[in-house]
Amino acid sequence: MRGVSWNLYDRLTDAIGERSSIRVAFDGKDVEIVVLGPIHENLGDLLSLFVNEVYDGLEIDCQGLRSTTWKRPEVDRGVESDLCYYFDPAKLEVCEAAVARNSNDGADYPIPDLVIEIDISP
Repeated sequence: MRGVSWNLYDRLTDAIGERSSIRVAFDGKDVEIVVLGPIHENLGDLLSLFVNEVYDGLEIDCQGLRSTTWKRPEVDRGVESDLCYYFDPAKLEVCEAAVARNSNDGADYPIPDLVIEIDISP
C-alpha cells in the first residue's frame, strides 16, 4: 500500500497482532504485507543455524531474538524481522536486562546489530 501514515501502520499492526503469520513493514510512506509459509520458515531455520555457527566459531557473544516487531515512531519506520541479533557488548547488556525483566516492549531493547529479512518473492 502506498502513501500510508504512521497512524494507519500502527493500527494495522496492532490489529494483526504478534502471533500472526502475517508480517508488515513500513518505510515511512509505504506498507508491505507478506504471509509466511513452509519455505520461508525453512530458510529462516537454515540462516539461524548459519549465524549460530559463525558466532560460535568466532567465539563472539551473541543474543538472538528471532522474529521481532521493531516500531520506531520517532522515525516513522517499522519492520518485523525474521531473525535479529545483538553482538555489541553494550547492546547485549541492555537486551539481557530487558529479557530478565520479561519485557515484551520493543522500546526496551536497542536496535539490533543484525536484522535478517527473508524474501522469497519472485
